[in-house]
Amino acid sequence: IPCLVGHFMNISGALLCEQCPMGEYAAENGQPHCTLCPAGRTTNFEGATEEELCRCDGNLFEGRCVQCESGTRFELGSCVSCQGLEICEGGRVVGYRSSDAEWFTTIELAGAQCALSQEMARRFFLVASDLQPELNRLKLRSSMSSFAAA
Repeated sequence: IPCLVGHFMNISGALLCEQCPMGEYAAENGQPHCTLCPAGRTTNFEGATEEELCRCDGNLFEGRCVQCESGTRFELGSCVSCQGLEICEGGRVVGYRSSDAEWFTTIELAGAQCALSQEMARRFFLVASDLQPELNRLKLRSSMSSFAAA
C-alpha cells in the first residue's frame, strides 16, 4: 500500500504509514522516507506535503533564512552581539537586564524593609505586652510610616 503525501513507510512490508516528522515533508505518494526541509527552515507540524510548507525558523532576509545564536540579535541580514543590558533570544531583543545600580537599589530597599518589619514586630510586641505602650505606639507608627515610604 503506497503512503499518501505527507507520510512515509520506512520499513519494507509495513502495514502502517507514518506522518513525516516536523521539519520534513513528502511531496509524492509512496515515499520510503521524508525529505528534510532546507537548512534553517522547518514545518512546525507533522505531515507536511510540500517544500513550500517549510518556513524560516529565524529571520528571513532577501530570500535567505538567518538563524541567530543565543546572545545575538538579527540586524540587516546578519547576527550581531547583543549590546549592554539587552537580553536576546531567537535573534530578537526580548528584554533588558537590570543594571548594577538598579540591583543595588533593590537590595538596599529589601534590606531596609526587612529591618523595618522586624522593628515593627518588636514595637507591636512591646505595646501588646503593655511595656511603655504610649512610647512604643508612637515608635510603631513612625516605623510604619518609614516602611510605607521605602
